[in-house]
Amino acid sequence: MTAPSPRSPTGGAAAYRTDAGPLPNPQGPPPQLPDELPLAARGHRAGRGDASDSGSSAPTRALRGGCYLLRYTPLQTSPTRPGAIHYLGTLRVEDAGSTVTISGDLYLRHVSAGAPAEPDPAGGVPVFPRGDYRYYVRATEVSGSPGTQESLTVTFELFRFDAAITAWTNEGASAVRLSWTTAPPGYPSGADYLTGDLVNSAGSVTGTLSLGWVSSFLRRATLEIDRVPGAVAPRTNGPDGYGWKEVFEPVGWDLAVLESDDTVVEKSGGSWSDAEMHTAMLEYRERREDLLDSEWHYHLLCVRRVDETERGIMYDSAAVDVNSTAREGVGIACDWVYDTDEPSWGDLRGKRFGDDAPTYFRTAVHEVGHALGLYHNASDNGFMNTTDVIARRAHAGRPFPQNIRWGFHPDDQKRLRHMPDVWVRPGGIQFGEDYSVAPIAADDLVERPAGLRLSVCPVQTLFPLGAPARVDYTLVNEHAAPVLVPASLGLRGGAVRGQVIDPAGTVRTFLPLVPCVDKQPLRLLERGERVSHSATITHGPQGALFPGSGLYRIVIEVQWDDAGATRGLSGSATVLVSASTSPEQEQAAYEVMSNPDTMLAIAASADVGGAGEAIERAASDPTLGPHYAWLDAKRTLRGGGTTEEPYRRALERLADGDVVVSSAERRRVIETLDRVEAQSRVHEETLRQSEEGTRAEDAPDTGSLRELAQAARRRIDETGRR
Repeated sequence: MTAPSPRSPTGGAAAYRTDAGPLPNPQGPPPQLPDELPLAARGHRAGRGDASDSGSSAPTRALRGGCYLLRYTPLQTSPTRPGAIHYLGTLRVEDAGSTVTISGDLYLRHVSAGAPAEPDPAGGVPVFPRGDYRYYVRATEVSGSPGTQESLTVTFELFRFDAAITAWTNEGASAVRLSWTTAPPGYPSGADYLTGDLVNSAGSVTGTLSLGWVSSFLRRATLEIDRVPGAVAPRTNGPDGYGWKEVFEPVGWDLAVLESDDTVVEKSGGSWSDAEMHTAMLEYRERREDLLDSEWHYHLLCVRRVDETERGIMYDSAAVDVNSTAREGVGIACDWVYDTDEPSWGDLRGKRFGDDAPTYFRTAVHEVGHALGLYHNASDNGFMNTTDVIARRAHAGRPFPQNIRWGFHPDDQKRLRHMPDVWVRPGGIQFGEDYSVAPIAADDLVERPAGLRLSVCPVQTLFPLGAPARVDYTLVNEHAAPVLVPASLGLRGGAVRGQVIDPAGTVRTFLPLVPCVDKQPLRLLERGERVSHSATITHGPQGALFPGSGLYRIVIEVQWDDAGATRGLSGSATVLVSASTSPEQEQAAYEVMSNPDTMLAIAASADVGGAGEAIERAASDPTLGPHYAWLDAKRTLRGGGTTEEPYRRALERLADGDVVVSSAERRRVIETLDRVEAQSRVHEETLRQSEEGTRAEDAPDTGSLRELAQAARRRIDETGRR
């Protein structure tokens, strides 16, 4: 192990890097999950007292399955500060009889008066502050030590985590010969305690390791459920009584369910946006300043309807996370009704979603699975598949919903048991970071459908530093037969993500804005047919995507599940970012790039985290103005008509400049300007019909607004024909 690496104060991704030199690849390589390791026959299991039937006079011991409190004390390099730091964490031992799978996590601890108290071993699985996370531990070998039945040797790989850039560094293998000894007071099992020296690959002792068994569970969490009046709390799958305990105990999770509040105030109109659900979570859930540092606390909000989807959503992802704390909350909508004209719904057609306990509960588990970092998984009909896909797989012998599999797919079970803490705990890394476990999905296991082509075309191949990249992309079916493809190729649809590769070869990613819905609708793309969409991108989990001038490659990836098979393809294009030409542009560029909420503000058309001010400044800059004119204007124009100066200025920018927009944005600009013009005409007509019969001096100048909207409409039409 090396010295602790620096981290951002919040533990999140760095938004803007100014230090020289290339950054490490933020995606490569993430830790591989541990393999099942073979064990020799055992005659005695420590702490369980089960004697071997073989009658051996010298029984061997083995690691007991469950969670261990792990402590690593490195050798100190400073004689003036002996014992200045150590690491605490958990070691997870999954015992399958003849094999064992071992993983763990380590958190940095400083020896100081202000350091948190040591965890109580009697309290079960311990929880540590998120910002102290340092290492993922992956066991690669377990062997007995010659000459004794009282020790064993475990070989680990250690992956150091750098939160500032979401990067992992494999520091190589270390081995520890562990010997059983009596546990200190407070441990639930005095016989299941081991210590030993950690030795690196060079044969040098780097410190001491101790581990003591604390729980038969591997992980511990709390799920708080709140709901609006009339909404349904998902408790079980109905008559079977299969509830949250039955879902999570098989994967080693000790999940406490807290039904907290059933009087959450309903939103006007009864449908909830992502931001409204997030605000309600912060308002109604258990309030404790250190909540996510002392407890893995997830929140489920039950409402009548959700804006983004029909059934359920994990709304707390990177681009819509208003407090930059990942994967805290999910929502589920009970008032959706199964379509009466969709045959795959079977007997549920016409039924209210919340009135069918099996499918409603299954979707709640599905969304909580997203909060735990799991992706969609169509390999079976388990929890992480989507409701519509499961329904389409039904047949006469096993109709929907009887064909639901009440469990996680084995690959997802392994992820829940052994993914690094920062992947699964709330407030860890953002949803969408790659994970890897055999036989899951290396790129060569993603099938590229024959005849499909993805073309990528930047709106501008040359744009200034600080401007967003706008990319149009089209999926074309050149095959003789129709092909199932995602119904939506927008970043809000969940099927599209991508990478940006800078001049130094550093890879930065951008992710779906709403990837976690219980639905991934597909459509048949006929021969010769095409489906197109656009993306406006500025930031990803690693910060600004275009932090300097130079040549960049943008890769668009489309991936979807089709009857259990993962299909996908990608396309790319090259763009050139020009250097700043004035101090004013450089300052405006810095403000938009250094604010991690810029992408969220663009997506939500709202001022989030001060990003609205940065966008306004960029829109006022002569160089960046054309690139931000629409992004700034849409925040102002989305409200009703007004004669206030910001409203007029937004229209003037659209009318006077060569506004840069994608094809998708152009459609929205035209819709907005048509609405403004229509509102202005209504206001003019109202004035004409007023009792005075003449326009008052202080009446709104709606005529000039209408003329500005018409001029802007003509300018947008002209740019679309170029």
